[in-house]
Amino acid sequence: MKKELQDKILQRFPYLFSNIYYDTPLGQRGIECMDGWFDLIYELCSKVNNILISNPISGFKVVQIKEKFGRLRFYTNNDIREIKELIREYSDKSETICEVCGKPAKITKRIR
Repeated sequence: MKKELQDKILQRFPYLFSNIYYDTPLGQRGIECMDGWFDLIYELCSKVNNILISNPISGFKVVQIKEKFGRLRFYTNNDIREIKELIREYSDKSETICEVCGKPAKITKRIR
């Protein structure tokens, strides 16, 4: 993801990203997907942030955000059920959004 888009997410949600450690994939490589998923990731971060504002969890952090097998992967250091459900929902949504341009899309199989 372009640095300026990534910075918008990291700066808007300091509670999620204030503890970025450089020994994590997020700290080392940043957000590992294309710009088309910016809105999707921003919206997910907003919802996770709202949950954590209502129910603060000491030490919570996002560890990695990436694409894998055509789907959004969003990893945290906690297994909070409500947040895990949101992550699953947004991972499913990512299958219908082009990672490159953000327009409606679907995953297709390549035949080699």
